Amino acid sequence: WKNVLRVEGHGNHVSRTTGEAMAVDPNNSDIIYVGTQKDGLLVSKDGGKSWSKNEALEDGFNEHGINIVMFDERYKDIDGNTAKIYASVAGKGLYISENSGETFKLLEGSPNYPSRLKMVGNTLYVAANARTSLGVPVERGGLWKYVSGKWIEITPPPNSKGDNQQGIGAFIVDYTNTDFIIA
Repeated sequence: WKNVLRVEGHGNHVSRTTGEAMAVDPNNSDIIYVGTQKDGLLVSKDGGKSWSKNEALEDGFNEHGINIVMFDERYKDIDGNTAKIYASVAGKGLYISENSGETFKLLEGSPNYPSRLKMVGNTLYVAANARTSLGVPVERGGLWKYVSGKWIEITPPPNSKGDNQQGIGAFIVDYTNTDFIIA
């Protein structure tokens, strides 16, 4: 083992169970993205030998930081690298790059605190927390799908607490029957 990157993080932080903050470009394993709690989005283009901050995406809104990075390998740039990248800035929402990370834009109407992403066909599924780390309710928690530029809420009925705050921490989608979802 060789240590190639040091970032400050809190192993027992409330966001420890959300997302995959590290991702390798499935079309070019030299490209690695790491979302951090305090240092923004870091990128390596040489397999982890050197790192720089991707200035196209703002730092995390709070100490959750950038908690999810996901490549959509179906979209490639002229060099064969993945062009479409999703990144969650906790407290702000879900961002997308369609030019290999050169720019990111907020997907308007996205959940504020995504916790998991999954691409199934042409549909992006997003699970989202319904509360901040301090327990304050937030809008747009639950389970959502983003298809053809529109957000559709597919959250199961509220839990028995009666507070209508239904956050989703994990889910699976049946790839052969996308109407079958366990959350």
